[in-house]
Amino acid sequence: TKEMTLDEIKEIGETNSVLFEEEYVGADISVTSKIEKIGGAYMLRSWFDCDAYLELESGSTGCFFKPITEDEAKSYNVGDTVTVSGKIGMASVSSFDIYIMATKTSPY
Repeated sequence: TKEMTLDEIKEIGETNSVLFEEEYVGADISVTSKIEKIGGAYMLRSWFDCDAYLELESGSTGCFFKPITEDEAKSYNVGDTVTVSGKIGMASVSSFDIYIMATKTSPY
């Protein structure tokens, strides 16, 4: 078990993608952060079978997404502090956003 900030996790994804894929992808994660955005998961739907997502605050370095159901999305508000758990998904190739997987394994 290792305690890290979201920015530290993101920095590894940006600076050493091989290490990130080998040591972090698929690892259990529990994150406490504020919700920055709640949105429809038009892009995440095919990866995670979800209807919506939470975008967590992570400083100025990027975004972390947690896939959720539409009903769950209605129970949250921007600015709420939440703790979400799941597994770390692969960082996005274009922007190194990091996805927190729920129940479905990412094909990436």
